[in-house]
Amino acid sequence: MKHIFQRIGTAILAFILVVGIILEPGTTLRVSAASSSGIKNNGTGGIYIDINSAPYTTFQNYSWGEYAYTSSGCAWFASARVNQLTGKGNVIRAGTNWWNGGNGREGFSTGQTPSAPAIICWSGHVAILEKIEGNTAYISEGGTGYSDSAHGYCGIFTTSVSSIASRNTGFLGYVYLGSTNPGSLSIAARSNYYTDEDVTVSWNTPANTASYGFTLRYNPKSGDDLIDHYVTGNSYNIGKLGTGNYRLWMKPYSANGTGGKAVYVDFSVTNRPVTYVTGITLNQSSLSLKVGQTATLTASVQPGNATNKNVTWTSSDSGVVSVSNGTVKAVSAGSATVTAKAADGSGKTASCRVTVTKTHTHQYTAIVTKAATCTEEGIKTYTCSCGSKYTEKIAKTAHKAVKDAAIAPTCTSAGRTEGSHCLVCGTVITATKTIPAKGHTFTLTVTVKATTKKDGSIKRTCGVCGTTEKTTIYRPSQISLAKKSFTYNGKEQKPSVVLWDRNGNQIGMANYTVAYGNNRNVGKAKITVTLSGNYAGTLTKTFNICPDKTQITRLTRKSKGFQVKWKKQTNQTSGYEIQYSDNSKFSKNRTKTVGISKRSANSKDVKQLKAKKKYYVRVRTYKKVKINGKSTKIYSGWSKVKTVVTK
Repeated sequence: MKHIFQRIGTAILAFILVVGIILEPGTTLRVSAASSSGIKNNGTGGIYIDINSAPYTTFQNYSWGEYAYTSSGCAWFASARVNQLTGKGNVIRAGTNWWNGGNGREGFSTGQTPSAPAIICWSGHVAILEKIEGNTAYISEGGTGYSDSAHGYCGIFTTSVSSIASRNTGFLGYVYLGSTNPGSLSIAARSNYYTDEDVTVSWNTPANTASYGFTLRYNPKSGDDLIDHYVTGNSYNIGKLGTGNYRLWMKPYSANGTGGKAVYVDFSVTNRPVTYVTGITLNQSSLSLKVGQTATLTASVQPGNATNKNVTWTSSDSGVVSVSNGTVKAVSAGSATVTAKAADGSGKTASCRVTVTKTHTHQYTAIVTKAATCTEEGIKTYTCSCGSKYTEKIAKTAHKAVKDAAIAPTCTSAGRTEGSHCLVCGTVITATKTIPAKGHTFTLTVTVKATTKKDGSIKRTCGVCGTTEKTTIYRPSQISLAKKSFTYNGKEQKPSVVLWDRNGNQIGMANYTVAYGNNRNVGKAKITVTLSGNYAGTLTKTFNICPDKTQITRLTRKSKGFQVKWKKQTNQTSGYEIQYSDNSKFSKNRTKTVGISKRSANSKDVKQLKAKKKYYVRVRTYKKVKINGKSTKIYSGWSKVKTVVTK
């Protein structure tokens, strides 16, 4: 059977073959330009890669300065190999140029731990870590100092994993290229299919192949391929096949075209065997019908797995009994035999004898067997001399209605409209409707306004029934602000105000006005609430406008101390405070505060601390303001905490 996987480029196949040969520790391969076929056996057991063949010639024209196509062509060789593995590689430069400060290029990650495949970076040299088996590392590289007359030296070597870094000077680390192994594949299929059903196979999704598909083929064990597809997903419907023995091959591929191990599954296709009917059973062996009546016969065939379970129906006298798909109809008086016969040619039958008699003309007599009432229907029964009976319902009698008088509503109690109900059974005939209480009609209202010190009240008197109601107006007691503290920004700050009475109820905004004072600069701003409506008097509330925060710009360790620098905040600022502690939560008994009264200052040396001790440091600004004639400091929030360890 011809080879079934020839989709990988010649250059990639050549390199894979070389790698496959060198998987024995200690093997050394040299590369020359002596062959134009890509791979050549030198006759003495050596295997060579022709670097004039693709993909190496593809990289000869790229501009890599002194690293391109010379006896130091490690970048040229590595670029070709990276291109084989990932589809990338037009960016490799030797050593630190590729490492790029430890960041890697083309989106590859970097690190210090050996993992294959990867680019090994030394200062001035790169190589490819192809494979790791136990403590044996397989490395491919070019331009290592050995050269032929034209193209330099390329080869694959083995060394211990622990010796990789010391192979060249200035080891930097690894650039990880990711796995190129498309993973192992397994196929699931039945061992046998019939020619009248589709052949469907399924498989697992190996790692690194979910988006790139598989090569699928099947063929008889003797004969040419019948199908060749790239497919995706986890199953494939081949369709119906002729009889024979088949072998289905599959092979996974990764994104760069690297193929995994091919696997196959064998199955056969045969004609489905025929199982004949051995017996038939009808649900009725005899029937008695009147002219015009019908009945249904059901045929069950044995065995249950018979290939053809259909039957044909016939009547021995269609003038007496007709039959269609098991439905029997009585045509005229007499008798006939209905037969069901197996349609598979087995000759098996089953019969039912049908007797048909003439119809009878009924003469019914009616009597009332249950009298109707206003709550239940009655029953009238009709009886024929032949014994046939049927019944019909007698409608309910009418209710005997009595009136439900209307009731007028008052100020506090509901009334109702006139209605009616049945005197016999109590059923509501005309439902009454509730008339809501009228409510009081207050004609006199006396209001006492609430002040900030005393509750008020509203007293009302109903002019109809004389009822008096008194409602308390609770005194205003508290002002709450949407925001209690602001950072200075040069604009007036006007937090929204909510007013509450002493009973915890919110007072509507229609009952007061709000005025703000000293609400632009850093300090204590004032809110004045003037009451109106059912309230009288004023309430006041203050809130803080704080100076802007600062941030620590540098924290330098010193002998038994440190120097802290911060960003100056001269606007609306009088000075700074520094806090330091050996406790991250700044516990009170373990925290020191240093004040800086000069607002232009931006650094401070803190001394006489413990040596080699870790300290947590933060800074804030403040401004001195006068409140009620007294000088008070208004502080900003603390800066982000930074840490320092003293010398």
